[in-house]
Amino acid sequence: MGLLTLQRAAEKRATYQQAITSLKEPAKWLYDWFGGGTSVAGVTVNETTGLAMSAVYACIRVISEGIAGLPLNVYERVENGKQKAATHPVHNLLHNEPNPWMTSFVYRETLAGHVLSWGNAYSYIERNRAGRPLALWPLTPDRTLARKVGGKLIYEWRPSKGEPEYFPAASILHVPGLGFNGISGYSPIGMARQAIGIGLAAETTAGSLFANGISPSGVLEHPRKVGDEAATNIRKSVEAVHRGPSNKLKMLILEEGMTWKQMGLPPNDAQMLESRKFQVVEVARFYRMQLHKIQEMASATFSNIEHQAIEHVVDTLRPWLVRFEQEYNRKLFSPADRQRYFAEHVVDGLLRGDQKSRFEGYSIGMQNAFLTVNKILELENENTIGPLGDRRYIPLNLSPIDEELPEPEPTPPAPPPPEPEPEPEPEPEDRAAEKRALRQRSVKHRQRLRKAYRGPLLKASKKVVGIEVRQVRRAMKKALSGREVHDLVAELEAFYRDFPDTVRDIMLPALLLYAGQIAEAAGEEVGSSGELTDDLQQFVRNYAATLGLRHSLSSQKQLGALLTDATLDPAEALEARLSEWEEKRPDKIADREVVQAESSISRALWVGAGISTLVWVASGESCPICAEMDGRIVSSTRNFVDEGGAVDPKDGETAPLVTKHGVGHPPLHQGCMCSVAPG
Repeated sequence: MGLLTLQRAAEKRATYQQAITSLKEPAKWLYDWFGGGTSVAGVTVNETTGLAMSAVYACIRVISEGIAGLPLNVYERVENGKQKAATHPVHNLLHNEPNPWMTSFVYRETLAGHVLSWGNAYSYIERNRAGRPLALWPLTPDRTLARKVGGKLIYEWRPSKGEPEYFPAASILHVPGLGFNGISGYSPIGMARQAIGIGLAAETTAGSLFANGISPSGVLEHPRKVGDEAATNIRKSVEAVHRGPSNKLKMLILEEGMTWKQMGLPPNDAQMLESRKFQVVEVARFYRMQLHKIQEMASATFSNIEHQAIEHVVDTLRPWLVRFEQEYNRKLFSPADRQRYFAEHVVDGLLRGDQKSRFEGYSIGMQNAFLTVNKILELENENTIGPLGDRRYIPLNLSPIDEELPEPEPTPPAPPPPEPEPEPEPEPEDRAAEKRALRQRSVKHRQRLRKAYRGPLLKASKKVVGIEVRQVRRAMKKALSGREVHDLVAELEAFYRDFPDTVRDIMLPALLLYAGQIAEAAGEEVGSSGELTDDLQQFVRNYAATLGLRHSLSSQKQLGALLTDATLDPAEALEARLSEWEEKRPDKIADREVVQAESSISRALWVGAGISTLVWVASGESCPICAEMDGRIVSSTRNFVDEGGAVDPKDGETAPLVTKHGVGHPPLHQGCMCSVAPG
């Protein structure tokens, strides 16, 4: 080896040794290599040393504990919103136990702490052979790296020993913080390095002042020249006796004509309170933290502390919650599951105001029918009261100002006389004609069932109307003796709270009996068994419950309109309507339900049997509107007429019919006798 080569090697070793010899002041590249750096205050700041500043630790702790402490549930999308899916495997991972070593709180607190310190949180998703997640294992961000390789995103994890391991993106749950490279987030501590460094430097300086008894420095003056060794000995002897808070009041004895000259320092500079408070605010800005959450109460008052707490949820916690929720939904659910299920934090409890404000809000929600008793109990962390608490209520004496009094419902046309048994039809010439003929025979068979079971439905309807009329008259007698309409309104509201259940219980036996025959007839049309299965029985029970609710709401609307009309005498108007109910309403109910129940049950059976299309079949003596509907074919999952849709009559003279709600099966209007058949 030549002399020049040896000289260059020596220079390189000297440079390297110079860079790393002093552990107190290593080279900048060495800080950056290990994830840290020196601030302008000369203090090393990284994801570990930064936690030594109380404001940083408090911000990370408040946010991570806030995220981990919120209930995290898996929900299923349903027709009227969502419902908790507690049996879904992902719910157990997120809500209870993400892995055998950690609870949900500890796991989510760990992830939040990682992303709030390093700017990224990683977890390995352990899956079974079917791809379902079995466990979630956190990975430390300082040993995990996301990178693009060949257009694909992979994750490299470096264990403390051994070779690095590589995982596809689908196997890593990655929650990044703010960042602009599309892969990883910036380290919040790294971005706040200067503010944290100044705060740590201020703490160090304050510690030095307290170590010296918060006494300013001074100078010892000697009348003669003192050598270096003598000066060193004097300094050591004075510091040994007088340095530190415990020696603050000890007497200083000077010899040989020496004098003490104190160097002044303002008290505010000694305490540095203002500087340290400012650094707390600086750190809070990086984390968007409400100061009262980290015990800085200078700007908090009794009047604004509640709103600041709400701002903490909306401005500080919610963006992080959305990051976590979207990553959970993206990585833990299959594409098919994402159409039905999703994970969501419950933050309602954190947004509650004081008790008076909450209860006033609940009252408004109940009166406007967008809150139920059970929902209010859930918000107050109380047990629900069962199906009764799911009802929605509206004031009986309210109605739209532009709505006219309801017109009496027209008397339905008399049912057509029984038709004779159909004669054997000649063999059709083509398949379409054969299909139409089969459809007509099936429809006629179900229409005969309508006539046969109208009697039981009429009997039940008379019982419903009889009970209702008696109770309303009893309430009128009790409340209107002094012509107090408000008392009558209260009496009627109390009665109609429970009346839907009464209607359901009275109508259900007749509907179940009718449903058994309908299921058998509708099943024969599609080659199904036609049995009244448990699912169909539950469908009929739900139908009866809906019938009770529809009937009660219609009654309340009619009575409320009469009571709010100042031109009418309440007693006379109500009595006239009750007499009309006794005379006509049972027949109207029976005529409507014999058609609606048959069509609804038949459709439910066909959909369950996999029938993809349905066809509207007008009755033999149909009106022009029903004639227009005849032969209309739709998907079994769609309505024949959507809400607000118009049906133009076939004769071109009758006014078009505009539907107030979606029509999935007959009847289309009062007195409609049409049917629906499999397409």
